[in-house]
Amino acid sequence: MKTPNSTYRLQLHKNFTFRHLEQVTDYLQTLGIDTVYASPIFQAARESTHGYDGVNPNVINPELGTIEALYALKKRLAASGLKWLQDIVPNHMAFDTANPWLADLLQFGIYSAYSSHFDTLYAHSFVPADKLMVPILGKELPDAVHTGDLNIVYEKEQFYLSYFENRFPIRPGSYIHLLKAVVEPSTYQLSQSTERQIKKLDKEGDPKRWDDLRSKIFADILTAAADTELSAMTAQFNSAKERLLEVIEQQHYRLCHWRETDGQINFRRFFTVNGLICMNTHIESVFDDLHHLIGKLVADGIIDGLRIDHIDGLYDPTTYVGKLRKLCGSDTYIVAEKILEEDEHLPDVWPIQGTTGYDFLALCNNLLTFRKSEKAFTEYYERIVNANEPLRQQQVAKKRFVLSQHMRGEIENLCLLFHELQLTEHPLSHGKLRKIIEAFLAYFPVYRIYETAFPLSRHVYTLVTSTLSSIKDDLPACGGEIDIVQEILAKAQRLEDEDFSQRTMRFILRCMQFTGPAMAKGVEDTLMYTYNRFLAHNEVGDHPSRFGLKKKAFHEAMRRRQKEWPLAMNATATHDTKRGEDARCRLHVLTARPKQWFAAVDRWRAVIQHEYTDTLPHSNDVYTILQMLYATYPVHMESGQVYTERFTEYIVKYLREGKERSDWSQPDTDYEESTVRFVKFLLNKNGTFFGDFYDFLRSTADFGIVNSLVQLLLKFTCPGIPDVYQGCELWDFSFVDPDNRRPVDFDIRRRYLNEIRALAPADRLPSLWSDRYSGKIKLWLLHLLATLRKDSPSLFNEGEYIEIDVKGKYRRHVLAYGRQHGDEALLIIVPLHLAAASADGEEDISQLAWADTRVVLPKRIGTKWEHLLQPMSGEDSELMLSVVFKHLPLAVIRLQKKKTSRSAGILMHISSLPSNYGIGDLGKEAYRFAEQLHASGQKWWQLLPLGPLSSEQCYSPYSTWSAMAGNPLFIDLEALSEEGLLTKKDLKTAHSTPSPRVDYEKVEAVKYHLLDKAFGRLDTRDIPRFSQFCETEKSWLHDYALFAVLREKYGEKPWYAWPDNLKKRKKTALAEVEAAHSRDILKHKWMQFVFFQQWERLKDYCHQLDIQIMGDIPIYVGHNSADVWANPDLFSIDKDGSLRAVAGVPPDYFNEDGQLWGMPVFNWDLLKQRGYTWWVQRVRHNCRMFDAARLDHFRAFSAYWEVSATEHTSKNGQWKDGPGADLFNALREDLKTLPFVAEDLGDIDEPVYELRDAYQLPGMKVLQFAFGDDMPVSQNIPHHHDRNFIVYTGTHDNNTVLGWYKNELSSQSKKLISKYVGYHVNAMNINATLIRLAYASPAITAIIPMQDILCLGEQHRMNSPATTAGNWTWRMLPNAFRKKLQKELRLYTYVYDR
Repeated sequence: MKTPNSTYRLQLHKNFTFRHLEQVTDYLQTLGIDTVYASPIFQAARESTHGYDGVNPNVINPELGTIEALYALKKRLAASGLKWLQDIVPNHMAFDTANPWLADLLQFGIYSAYSSHFDTLYAHSFVPADKLMVPILGKELPDAVHTGDLNIVYEKEQFYLSYFENRFPIRPGSYIHLLKAVVEPSTYQLSQSTERQIKKLDKEGDPKRWDDLRSKIFADILTAAADTELSAMTAQFNSAKERLLEVIEQQHYRLCHWRETDGQINFRRFFTVNGLICMNTHIESVFDDLHHLIGKLVADGIIDGLRIDHIDGLYDPTTYVGKLRKLCGSDTYIVAEKILEEDEHLPDVWPIQGTTGYDFLALCNNLLTFRKSEKAFTEYYERIVNANEPLRQQQVAKKRFVLSQHMRGEIENLCLLFHELQLTEHPLSHGKLRKIIEAFLAYFPVYRIYETAFPLSRHVYTLVTSTLSSIKDDLPACGGEIDIVQEILAKAQRLEDEDFSQRTMRFILRCMQFTGPAMAKGVEDTLMYTYNRFLAHNEVGDHPSRFGLKKKAFHEAMRRRQKEWPLAMNATATHDTKRGEDARCRLHVLTARPKQWFAAVDRWRAVIQHEYTDTLPHSNDVYTILQMLYATYPVHMESGQVYTERFTEYIVKYLREGKERSDWSQPDTDYEESTVRFVKFLLNKNGTFFGDFYDFLRSTADFGIVNSLVQLLLKFTCPGIPDVYQGCELWDFSFVDPDNRRPVDFDIRRRYLNEIRALAPADRLPSLWSDRYSGKIKLWLLHLLATLRKDSPSLFNEGEYIEIDVKGKYRRHVLAYGRQHGDEALLIIVPLHLAAASADGEEDISQLAWADTRVVLPKRIGTKWEHLLQPMSGEDSELMLSVVFKHLPLAVIRLQKKKTSRSAGILMHISSLPSNYGIGDLGKEAYRFAEQLHASGQKWWQLLPLGPLSSEQCYSPYSTWSAMAGNPLFIDLEALSEEGLLTKKDLKTAHSTPSPRVDYEKVEAVKYHLLDKAFGRLDTRDIPRFSQFCETEKSWLHDYALFAVLREKYGEKPWYAWPDNLKKRKKTALAEVEAAHSRDILKHKWMQFVFFQQWERLKDYCHQLDIQIMGDIPIYVGHNSADVWANPDLFSIDKDGSLRAVAGVPPDYFNEDGQLWGMPVFNWDLLKQRGYTWWVQRVRHNCRMFDAARLDHFRAFSAYWEVSATEHTSKNGQWKDGPGADLFNALREDLKTLPFVAEDLGDIDEPVYELRDAYQLPGMKVLQFAFGDDMPVSQNIPHHHDRNFIVYTGTHDNNTVLGWYKNELSSQSKKLISKYVGYHVNAMNINATLIRLAYASPAITAIIPMQDILCLGEQHRMNSPATTAGNWTWRMLPNAFRKKLQKELRLYTYVYDR
């Protein structure tokens, strides 16, 4: 995927075009940015400043440049290492006749080819038949005609309705009337034939034929009259107002006053903006037309990523993102503009990388707020504004105001849709229905829901029904009607009538297209301008009700972000934010110094009361103005008329958005002008207020600077892709748009960056701090971090997020976390609420004392450190903040572990762990074992294959019935109990006394019964990321689940004994099974989801303990497996499913008949033709699960022993060439690295070693094979080990060391061991001897089976090859791995440098 490392948002318009962008390419590259993030570039309304008012999505905006210029620009960007992330607008277009689709719709109405493209009356039967409203007039239509504002004009062989600069097309039928009335008969007479053609074309909606006919008509006219004469004739026609009105009435559209849409409307608009008309993007043809050029630009490599604007406006966002992903392919980075409410999560089924970052903004915003001041801020605010109405009530009231005053038409249309759908037989009055719908939209707590079919998930159903319940108190007279609506939902949820459920869902989805506008206009554009307790939280993505966040909650959010949406954007400023990112950071200082702030405001209010002689603004407005002055006023005092003008323009917008003392529709200019005069009074530098205000600002501004740098550091180093809004690399104290879209001075930024890079490292930080008000210090930090991200993309995009412990006096005022990926590790340390932590009100940041405050370095990520912001380094277990915060209270520390490439580990399968449920699992004992490994100094936990087992294969993990699935028997039942899916009573029924053997039949009966029970208690749609899991794993998961269901259905008969239509996977037969057993199929998918979710948690925990996991990949898969059934052509089987050729090994010293394994060999020729896709997917899947993987029977990749399936021994087999280098080249192409261990034991020839060594794969050495007659020259004896090997005392196929010594080793070999080590070896010390030999070996890693650590005998071996009874059942008893053993192993790792 073309993943950005960092993005830089640019607002393109006629004053900043492709040419201007090209001129800043070198600057962005030097800055460290690697992705240009462009505002919409497709043709927009004339002189658009933002591009969201598009008129043609398939043409590049000519005000920006040509498509050729775009291609040339991208070529230049690519040469500089810059990618392109494009903003697209699928929800709406400009209501502008420059929009050719809309012009066609206006001209031809219902007959237009685009009548279904726009979300208008033409697309919905419930909207009364009428003409499309065009709400553009500033007065009523007759008045506009009589005053001469509205006329017919003739231009370029066409008549238009003209309203100032607007030109509206006239339908063909009106030309008959116009031509007869305007053109003198002596000049031109309309023939009957032409008149018939016009009437025909009027109803055909064929613009090409109409253009041709019209051109012909005017060509005839213009042979007898000039253009000017025709214009004069048209003007004369306009003087007859009745005739003019008659023509206007003939059109397919109705021009009306712009305010009329407050009460009625027959098209969907963006929020309440008449100038933006919404699209029916869910219709296939509309989607295709809207995305034609987008798809081409992606295919041509011009666009590398997409940002979806206002996804919540779409009818079905989930289907939309699926279509977009299909159009753009998996390599395109996609994010969606989506505002998440607190505790709301992005739908995990969306195949995108995440949001555009408002959720991250809110987290940072709250982290920087000192939450302990919330009560004080609330009480002070309520006192000075003399109001204490609960905020939730205020929010509902603001939303209802917008709905009742500006969206009455939308609500009326929803009522009409409800009635048309016939959802109830009960009488439901139109008036009460309106009230219920209005209240529902007002009370709905999130922007929208995304499910599109009943039954709704439990969470979503509760959300909808609880909203209805909550409005009952508000509408007591509508209680009965609300009950009816709730019963409609209940009936739909029960799926009693599929058609009824679909109709109900249609109504809900339509409502969802207006819950978002109600939220946006009611909260973002109203409440955030009226409830002004603390302005920093009146921000897009945040909420005025929020006030701070615990460190623990922030860490948890970041861990979840890294796990779920690691590539989502991290934003701190956008074109839509309410104030500059650094303005918010300065405001945060106030929460850390509440007493000083309140005292200052009280002083200022007293000064104002005493000195200001004009009428005072409302107290809420005064308090807002004081906060905004503090947030935005330049500290360097270089402020004058420009700042005053910007501030007063903001205040006017603030008042109108608030809709309390002024409004956009009816501005109170007297109050606005009075408030502007008040602002100018405050900004009088000679006034008493200003001197006190500026002293307060100067005394606290540095804390705001530190907050800004902290925010920047969080944005660039937390999980996610950092986005820089244009110009914000210097201080951003801007107001809301359009102020935040002011031109950016790139020349000064380029000059500053060059000056910074020229500074000597030792002088850099002191110099930048002394010049901090210029913003250079922010530019420097951004440059450093962007470059760091570009140099280490995997660390940030894939690296683990680790909470780091802080100790000492100021621990509550410090946040520390680490990022680690492989050998790379970074430690971030930032102060929180520094103004609250400074002793005695100390204002000099450099003089702050940190006492004993320190950060504890986790050994697993390193203790050798280098400060990247200051020239210092060292090696410590703790970092004192008084050291690393010496010149600036921020630290970016690169960490290194004391390197040793040698390591040790333990071979211990999951099934062998202790547990209370008959078999080891992924629960607490697995975590305990990981802790024991850590305590023992181990770095590896080696496992056997984790696939599902079968009795027919004697529960061998090397012959599972899926190469991809996990074993459901390993699922931790106690975790399901914690999720409420199993009761303690349920668990009790599964409890068993710990035993040294697994009873698989008993375990299967008990655990599968409880898994069935747990599944019966859930709705998979309530499970975060389940849908995404199914989508991600779809290449194998559905076939596996279907196979599992059929296996059960046919009594565990092998698939080749199933009915022929299922055996051969006939589509109709499979569809019938899927329909009849959909719930069971879902259950098996859910079990896999749970397995892998629990596995990921365990793996993450191991990684936290610096333990890596080595898996095991058997080369062959079972004949009776989902893999062979789903891909029969990839294996050596006949059309009827029977085996053609099987795998095995030839006769040898130990077995004169050789071995037959009963597993089909691969069709390597076909696999090669298909690029080894199946193998690549299989290995990629395992590489996601494990840090390394053992390739079982590695020799078969070079050459394999193939035996006819009709043979009873392997004697008559033959060697066949394996895939060799071809396969490993394909794997390396996909994986980049090959983290494998080659199981190269047994009868191995030179080509096997050559293949192993060609890819530098570690081989295996087994000490039990070392002490034969050839001991001195044995390749398994330690003195012949090379570095790139894994040494074992024994493997799962060997006896235990003690069993081997007692029962298999000759007396001569026992003597050889004693001679080799130089002391007498016996059964009492053989285990310690071989473990020490393994640890002392030159081999890079030593792995010891758990049985050998515990000194267990032969009866505890894992497997006895060529036997079937008792294998794979060994279990370790509780507490067997004693601390004494752990200490011994830890000593060995120290002594032997492992």
